[in-house]
Parts: sequence; structure tokens; C-alpha cells
Amino acid sequence: MVFVARPPTATPTGRYLGCVHLQRLLREAPAELVGGIVDSELLTLTPETPLVAVTRYLAAYNLVCGPVVDDQNHLLGAVTVDDLLDHLLPHDWRVDMQELDTAGRFEGLGGSS
Repeated sequence: MVFVARPPTATPTGRYLGCVHLQRLLREAPAELVGGIVDSELLTLTPETPLVAVTRYLAAYNLVCGPVVDDQNHLLGAVTVDDLLDHLLPHDWRVDMQELDTAGRFEGLGGSS
């Protein structure tokens, strides 16, 4: 996903305009203007949005990231699924390569494929 904001030199400075879904961007003709494919209806997040709401937001829209804006709709950044997992999972959740079996599967999940 690509987030689109007005350039810092344009008025109003840094205002969030919407997002362009990467798959759509890749499918469009090279001459297509980004402004013509911006999704301006995707809801935004704020710095005060609770983690549970961010989780529901990403799951409901099947997104890997979401735009974070301030009260004047300036793009502050983005929150990703990785950011969310880092906050929700235990500190030592990352897997050691030694925990993978010879077929490259994670043994700790119990189950076979």
C-alpha cells in the first residue's frame, strides 16, 4: 500500500489524501496519474487508537498496514502488522533457526503437513 499526501511545500502541508493499493498501482498503465487511483475512503488511524482497534482495523480490511494521521489529517506515518505483532507477542517470540526441522517447518506449532 502506498500512502499519498500533499508535498510539504504544497498547501495544506502534508495533508493525507488517501492510499493507492500496490496491486492496483502495478496493474495501471504507466501514463495513469496516481491521483486517479487514490482510495480516499479508507479509514485512518490516530496515535491514540488502541491496539485492539488497530488489530480489528487491519483484519477487517485485510491490510498489512494502515495510515496514521493527526487531528488535522496530516500523515504522521503507518502502523504495520509487524508493528502490531511486536507489541502483542511476548518479547522472545522470534524463532531461533535451530527450532526449524530439516524440512524448514516450525516444530513448536505441533501438527504436521
